[in-house]
Parts: sequence; structure tokens; C-alpha cells
Amino acid sequence: MIGVPCLGRVFGKKATAIDPIKASPCEEALQRQPEEEGLAMLTADPTQAPEWRAGREVGGAQGASGASINAKVLQRAAPYEMSLLLHAMYGLDQYPQYLLKWRAAGLDEAIDLLERRLEEAREARDALGKRAAYVATYAPLYPELRSRVEPFSPGAAAAVRELAEGTATVARLGALCDLVEETPGVYSFELLSADFCHKLRAELASYARFRDAYVEREGRAPPGTLRERLQLVDAGLDAVEDAIFANLAKPLAKLLFGSSGSPAPPPR
Repeated sequence: MIGVPCLGRVFGKKATAIDPIKASPCEEALQRQPEEEGLAMLTADPTQAPEWRAGREVGGAQGASGASINAKVLQRAAPYEMSLLLHAMYGLDQYPQYLLKWRAAGLDEAIDLLERRLEEAREARDALGKRAAYVATYAPLYPELRSRVEPFSPGAAAAVRELAEGTATVARLGALCDLVEETPGVYSFELLSADFCHKLRAELASYARFRDAYVEREGRAPPGTLRERLQLVDAGLDAVEDAIFANLAKPLAKLLFGSSGSPAPPPR
């Protein structure tokens, strides 16, 4: 399901078995590869594979400049660094002493990648601290949105209660939330209350003015934020996101798909 919030109402597209998204060359190769060959990959040093080396040369460093999101996908370049690090982490998680199968040069490269990513993680952590200090200088219109968040419409609130009690069924939730099929396979339901939407829009408009003044004064985005977009957490409103995901999205996903991610048995 793909959910898109729109003025308090969430629109979702029913998921199909195969989404019409073209696989990358690496994904296509893995799909064609027999299972035993995929397992055999874990016995060798992946840095010696010519396909991965070519991906490294074409793709370059990912994330160093942050100039373009999904740049490698758009360029159809193999995500060499991600592949290498995922390969190493999976091997270490599943097989003791796995890295002893690698060559020294391959290990050196993995260590270099890990150290660079670790430095990026430390820089991000420092930026988050600076962002928190910056957000603390903003006086919110509705301070309660930062802590005691009750965003749901009456129907969604009832659904949240039944999900918490473990008595919810898919049919019951559809009735509670006024589920509407907007077009074949596309559904919507009332998620947020009108009062909450009013407060949230007013709060974000107020914060946007505060942020614009900072950008005009400093010539850059506030610390730990992105200039081209605004996230709830930027305005200290991460409690809103937490309330929706913790109280509705995660319990609903568990009801629909089960704890393992597989489809749950049909509801009684």
C-alpha cells in the first residue's frame, strides 16, 4: 500500500504482486542468477568481481556531495559501495570469521568505506544537535503539538483504540474510518481531524516565516535541515509523525501483513 496524506485524508493504492518499476541492471542480473550461485558469492571476495569494480568506476562516491538524490539510479550506475558494505555486513552477521575469506586489499577498501560513512554519521549527529538548539529558539503557536498529539479524526481514533485492544478487523476498520474507493484499487479514509489540520497548517506557516528569516539573514538553511524541503522534525514536530506511525501505521501494518511482513491470515 502506498499512502499519500492530503488535507487530513489518506489515499492509498492497493499493492499488486509486481509493481511496474523497472529493475536496475544489478537487480536483473540477480533475478537471473540461480540460487546456488548467489550463495556461492559469499565464499569469495566481492571486491574482485569485475561487475562491481565497473560499478565503482562509473558510479563514483555516493553521498559525498549530496548533489542529487537517487543519482546512481538515474545514471543506471551500479551502487558499488552499498553492495560491498551490505555484502560484508551480511557475511559477518551469518558466518563467523567471514572476512578471513577476503583478500587484504578488499578489506582495506571496506574499512575505508566504513570509516568515511562513520564520519558522515558523526557529522549528521552533530548537525542534529545544532538543529535542536536552533528549533529551541522558535516560539510555537501550539506547544501541545510537540508533546500531547491527538491528530486523529473520530473514526481513526476509534480504529486506534481497537488496534491497541487487539479487537480490530479489516472490515471493522474500513467501517470506522469511512473507507472510500475513489477509483478501482485506490482507497481513501479520514485520518486527521479538522481541528488538528488547522493547527498544523498554522504552525507550519508560522515556522516557515521564522525559517525564511533565518535563510535571508544567514544565506543558508538552518543547521541540520535541507534548504529545498521542510520536514516536521525541522520544526520540532516529530511527535506528530511518531503518533501516527506508532498508534496507527505500525499496528495496521501488523494486522494486514503479520509480524513477519507476510500477509496475515484472513480476519474473522
